[in-house]
Amino acid sequence: MSITLGTLVQRLSRTSPAISRRALAEIDKPLPIVRARVRASALGKLPKSGGLNVWAAAAHLTAQVRGAGATITAHLKVHRTSLRKASDLRALDRGRVRHPAWGRRASGDWSVQTVTPKVYSEPIAESPEWRRAVIRAAEVAEDVICRG
Repeated sequence: MSITLGTLVQRLSRTSPAISRRALAEIDKPLPIVRARVRASALGKLPKSGGLNVWAAAAHLTAQVRGAGATITAHLKVHRTSLRKASDLRALDRGRVRHPAWGRRASGDWSVQTVTPKVYSEPIAESPEWRRAVIRAAEVAEDVICRG
């Protein structure tokens, strides 16, 4: 028996948390592979002097799954906190990094430098394992729901 994704989401929201945990565990399985690709990309593409490549490779990668109405959204999120503030990893992924010039951190002493773009988005886009895991998670949830 096959059901639509909207029906699956509605039934999933009314079922036990064990089903949700199983589906989320399925989504989390390929994350170590994707994390390794992101780290290798950052270490290989970004400048080594000053430690930017090591700093960027230490960013956290988490799976974020949200359900609202008849829609399930699954995202991979890259984040990092430095000096008590969230770092601008989107700008780094676009190929721009902002850093203090000559170690000075006053308002006018910051410099913008261009670096290789798509450090994070490219290895994530080239990871079919995660997409397959999301589909498998939906199939697992559908099987549990349809069996009762």
